[in-house]
Amino acid sequence: MDVSASPSWLKLVQDLISCIHNLYTSIMFSYSLVTLLGLAVSLPVSTSLAAYLDVTAPKVDDRWYAGKKYQVTWDTSNPPNPVNAPYGAIYVVDSGVIQYDLELASNVKLADGHVWVEAPSVETKPYQLALVGESTGYSPVFAIIGIPE
Repeated sequence: MDVSASPSWLKLVQDLISCIHNLYTSIMFSYSLVTLLGLAVSLPVSTSLAAYLDVTAPKVDDRWYAGKKYQVTWDTSNPPNPVNAPYGAIYVVDSGVIQYDLELASNVKLADGHVWVEAPSVETKPYQLALVGESTGYSPVFAIIGIPE
């Protein structure tokens, strides 16, 4: 083996590794840039979604009784443009957690601004309602008088 060829061979391998590393770094940077641009393009244009789904009834002092019908209302004065999800659902919220097994209404047309629901048979205590659509709006805390403890 020729000893004098060894350093040039080693230099060639180091250059090749450096080139591969630079190519990998460029590809990862391009991928990250494309991903970030994709996220920026997909972000909602409207910042009014929270106000759009602001639940206005039930109110803080309301008392609902299990089995009775009540009207849930929400603000429709400032809809996003365009509306990407025109339908939503209403759920009971217990201690700040949406109870997806306690759906009070589904396929609710959000532009209507109201829907009638039946109060569920739940433990008597404070609750909220969540209007889940393009975003989520919450009612004030109110009481549901439900099953006896």
